[in-house]
Amino acid sequence: MLNHRAYRNGRQDVMAVPVQSNDPGGAMLGEEHSLTHDFPEHIDAINKLTESDPDFVAQVKTYNALDKEIRTLELNGNPIDDDEMHKLKNRRAAMKDDLYDRLVAVT
Repeated sequence: MLNHRAYRNGRQDVMAVPVQSNDPGGAMLGEEHSLTHDFPEHIDAINKLTESDPDFVAQVKTYNALDKEIRTLELNGNPIDDDEMHKLKNRRAAMKDDLYDRLVAVT
């Protein structure tokens, strides 16, 4: 089972561009899940890993690309099967857990 934690952090060069929801119902479609948005208390760790660990940078880029894909699908009315969307979101959560573990290991 995935550990769905609430995270916050920030660094411009690893930050995904936020997308705002136009949903009048107030749903959180297009909500930003970038590391910089979710883990501001770990900014020093993000900076350190970004400067010293190319693998971390690659993981963040992969994570940000997946987050952008999910946000785009949400804002386009989820033009994929619900099961596929859940798989993408679970993958994003697992990746975020892995990245978070790396951040706390540095602090």
